[in-house]
Amino acid sequence: IGNFFVRKRFPVLGHISLAMRAFFILEKIRIDKKITWYEFRRELNRIAVGNAIISLCKETGLLLI
Repeated sequence: IGNFFVRKRFPVLGHISLAMRAFFILEKIRIDKKITWYEFRRELNRIAVGNAIISLCKETGLLLI
């Protein structure tokens, strides 16, 4: 939520409400999996890095999927 590129009231409120909504969705997933925030963050990072590597390999033609 920290950095805003807008200064008017409604875009700021929209940004805050979407950030809160994303947090609650992630919190529900974490609670359903019964894991700590540390474990959940590690899992999300692992998935994100894996997807980034696959994407880069596809773009450079190193991966034939």
